[in-house]
Amino acid sequence: YFLLGLHKKSLIYKITSLLSLTITFSKSAYFAATLLISKIRIGKSIIIIFTMLSLIQIFIPKLNTGIYSIDSRSAMIAHFKNQSFKTLILGSGLGNYTVTLSTSLPGSMQTIGDLQPVHNTLLLLISELGVIATTAIIYLIHKNYHKKYYPLLLIVLITALFDHYWVTSHQNKLAIILCFALLKETGQAGS
Repeated sequence: YFLLGLHKKSLIYKITSLLSLTITFSKSAYFAATLLISKIRIGKSIIIIFTMLSLIQIFIPKLNTGIYSIDSRSAMIAHFKNQSFKTLILGSGLGNYTVTLSTSLPGSMQTIGDLQPVHNTLLLLISELGVIATTAIIYLIHKNYHKKYYPLLLIVLITALFDHYWVTSHQNKLAIILCFALLKETGQAGS
């Protein structure tokens, strides 16, 4: 976010930020950075696009490509489908995804690799909070959108398509609260 033009910083700061991004090995972070560097502007529709891309993943059949990251994410989405439709309206409770997952997986599949949240923030929120609360969150993000924070929102939404850390990591929870506060403050200033 800071690296890609919102804040004018020294060259050493930008180089350090770029190196930090590189060593994360996060393909979704690379993708978001590429979109920002290319200056592609999608606008407010990024929220709808993110929602649709997340929901489309539910309908992709379980893949066996031989590529671990693809196969494991595909298996996690299959687990999401098996477990989450039972609590679709109200969810299983915030932080309860892996607890409910452990009760629905056979004992042979209860390894550390299998007992982790689905790697898609929207699907994880649907599972834990239910469709009603998740829809309210999407509505609030859409309602409070302001173009000034488009790069920040783009980074959050792109990485949220492929991972769960915006909901499960303490540091990212604090960062997302800051993001929402910035979006809200900007939305009120513009009205």
